[in-house]
Amino acid sequence: MALSNIDVRIIGDYHYCDEGYHDFHDNKIEDFKYYFKDWLEKLGRIPQWTSVNININYYPDTGRFEFKYISTKQVDILESLKNDSGFSSRYFTKLSV
Repeated sequence: MALSNIDVRIIGDYHYCDEGYHDFHDNKIEDFKYYFKDWLEKLGRIPQWTSVNININYYPDTGRFEFKYISTKQVDILESLKNDSGFSSRYFTKLSV
């Protein structure tokens, strides 16, 4: 699978109190991108030649993510996340677009 892009947008009127808190959320987003890309590659349901672009919202008050847009294979990705409750419950608020 060719994951072209994961774009994460921070949502809400949430203000970072100090630089350390800002770094905490930036690291959480970068970790998510890494682990989600790894999870998708191991999934094996998406052919290697298929390009996938994903837009995700991040809510710092809960530390959770939510899909905004999936360019292709949306049904396969969401179905697989529903079947992997350990991974999905760790990162996502809800599994829909």
